[in-house]
Amino acid sequence: MIDYQILALDLDGTLTNSQKQITPPTREALIRIQEAGIKVVLASGRPTTGVLPLARELQLQRFGSYILSFNGGRITDCRSGQ
Repeated sequence: MIDYQILALDLDGTLTNSQKQITPPTREALIRIQEAGIKVVLASGRPTTGVLPLARELQLQRFGSYILSFNGGRITDCRSGQ
């Protein structure tokens, strides 16, 4: 069995629906995944500030997960903000 340690997700049209929202079942599943010790990475071409609301919604800071923004140009540790 594979022991996954990280899950990277694109945002628009993948993680979010047509209204750019995360559905409640998806939100709950991603929080459970983080509770199990798997890091979640939100990957986007958006600037970091454009990803932060979704990171907050998924509690990425609480679990020390990450944002990959500017098409991979910046990686942000949500716990430290750096």
